[in-house]
Amino acid sequence: MTGRPHFAFSDFDYCEMEIPIAPHPQALTIRADPLQIIRPEGDWDQPGVLDRSASRPAEAA
Repeated sequence: MTGRPHFAFSDFDYCEMEIPIAPHPQALTIRADPLQIIRPEGDWDQPGVLDRSASRPAEAA
């Protein structure tokens, strides 16, 4: 990236890069269902364990 210094750690030199790409048409946003956002990485289209438990009726305490 222009104007950003290179940096190094663990005996390797690095530089920042930026690649402009179009957003995914089904990108998750802050307006998505909260249970969908907290699903495991890459499994946002698959119901998770919390989705299944949220569909159960609440038990009286």
